[in-house]
Amino acid sequence: MRRKPTPFEVMLWRSLSRSQLNGFKFRRQAVIGPFICDFVCPSVKLAVEVDGMTHSSEKDAARDAALAGHGYRVLHFTNEEVRNNLDGVLTAIRIGCENG
Repeated sequence: MRRKPTPFEVMLWRSLSRSQLNGFKFRRQAVIGPFICDFVCPSVKLAVEVDGMTHSSEKDAARDAALAGHGYRVLHFTNEEVRNNLDGVLTAIRIGCENG
């Protein structure tokens, strides 16, 4: 996935890379324990996932709990949210970082 991100991940990464979101530094396809997260802000221990149609809420809940065990909070956004409301997604991520 790192070499071929989804169009929605590319769209979000354009706004998160180079510390563009209020100076918060994000990594793409970051490893936390046995998981690979779409985006991670290590300084505030926030993971951001962009979910397509293949995601299972039960599996996501178990994964989120495991990531919480590593000290991370997880925000999930759908492809449609990124495509149709990128400003709202970025606002939610910024608030998540500031409240971290």
